[in-house]
Order: sequence, then C-alpha cells, then structure tokens
Amino acid sequence: MGGKDRRRLCLAPAGCGAVKATIQGKEVPGQISALYPHIQPAVDRAGNNLEAATKANAKIQADLLRESSTVIKGMVKEGKLKVVAGYYDISTGGVTLLNQQRRCANARDSQLVTFR
Repeated sequence: MGGKDRRRLCLAPAGCGAVKATIQGKEVPGQISALYPHIQPAVDRAGNNLEAATKANAKIQADLLRESSTVIKGMVKEGKLKVVAGYYDISTGGVTLLNQQRRCANARDSQLVTFR
C-alpha cells in the first residue's frame, strides 16, 4: 500500500443493541428501529445468533462502504485504501478483524487478526 497504510474499519460491538433489536423485531424507543431494514440482511444471513449476526452486519456494512462510493471504490482498486470489518469484544477490549475481502493479496490478509 505504499508509505501509509490507510484503512477504514467498520467496527461492530459485542452485544450490539441495534442488531439485538432487529433480531427481536420489537418496536424500540428512539431511532434504532429505523436501522432495521439495513441490519435485516445480516440477521437473514446469520440467524438469531447475536454474535454471528453482529459480525455479519459489520461485513455487510464494510462491503457497502467499499462499493457504494466511487471515490472509496477507486482508492480500494488502486490499493490506496482498505475497508475492513471488525468485531469489538467489550469484555476484553479485543478487536478481531473479520475477513470479508473476496480477493486477498496475500496470506496475511486472509487471516483473522486480533489486537488486545
């Protein structure tokens, strides 16, 4: 990637309230229910398991960010930017980078990397 390693992280917290509310499908106060349509594909993919749905949502949102902006998409294609999904374990403070790249440049990119 050259001199600077530029990454954008779509970080999903363990026990994400918005994903939990989407799984339950109940009306909630505030604006969380407005997010249901955007989170539902992750629940459809992962089922009612909160951790799996939260990780799936992070991957989907990273994919959307990577593809929806022509500027970001161009930078990714040129190797100037990486957009990755991560899962934040609130209890340990650890962040696990989730592999969602369809094409990996090398073996390092295809592994889960945990920071503590």
